[in-house]
Amino acid sequence: MRKWLCLLLICCFMPLSALAEMPEWMATEDAYPRYVQVPGRGEMRYYAQNEPLWGKMSFRYPHYQAPMYFSSTGCVPTALANCIANLVSREKLTVLREHAAEKDFFICPCSMNLVECNRTHARYPLTTTADFDRFLCLAIGSYISGNNPEGEYACGTLAMLDELMEIYGLRYQKLDDLKQAAEIVQKERALAIFLVGGEDCPFTASGHALVLCHADENEYYFLDSYFRLEYELDKLRLLRIVEPGLAAMKNDKVSCLGANSIYVIFPEEG
Repeated sequence: MRKWLCLLLICCFMPLSALAEMPEWMATEDAYPRYVQVPGRGEMRYYAQNEPLWGKMSFRYPHYQAPMYFSSTGCVPTALANCIANLVSREKLTVLREHAAEKDFFICPCSMNLVECNRTHARYPLTTTADFDRFLCLAIGSYISGNNPEGEYACGTLAMLDELMEIYGLRYQKLDDLKQAAEIVQKERALAIFLVGGEDCPFTASGHALVLCHADENEYYFLDSYFRLEYELDKLRLLRIVEPGLAAMKNDKVSCLGANSIYVIFPEEG
């Protein structure tokens, strides 16, 4: 916490020129689509951890010595953003701003937040609904990598799910069975965030966060936090790419995912 207070003081006395208008590098169009069309559910907001605009930003626990980038380690905040942006009104996305330890969320070319930022360039504060709509995965990444009131870190886990659900006024239910989660997603138009991994998993062997966004009598549909045109680990061709960012799998094949830490998140009420 002391480290965060020192960084906050640095931010407070940073010259106004360092808090610039949106820089040119941010004004470029996203390389990957912002929406995907989910069969049976419709258009859904989509974020990708490896979006070139932010894929090289630092995202790690402070004691890690090796560089770690959002493109390789940002699946959890990206999956959380894919849930929240599709379950609350667009205008409500900014409520996270009230809970930043830095008293704001800033975007810069090198890092999620001040802990890793080298402070040699202008930083852009996220303030508007449009800002949070476009950069929600980065704001959540900053929040779970120390920029929160307790200075806690949960970069690669869902340990701070409870705090985020309270901030956004969302209900959730923890389950052990992906089939049961799919039934609720289908019935309640909810979403399920969960972790996968293992030698038989066609997404990744090392661990990854996905969002179950729809299910029908034949297939489960997943928002993949990592945008890709093919799945190199899918040797048995279990996945069907509906469109990049959205993958489907036959209902009777999902056991290979090794799904764990399954949380069904319900739509905003009212």
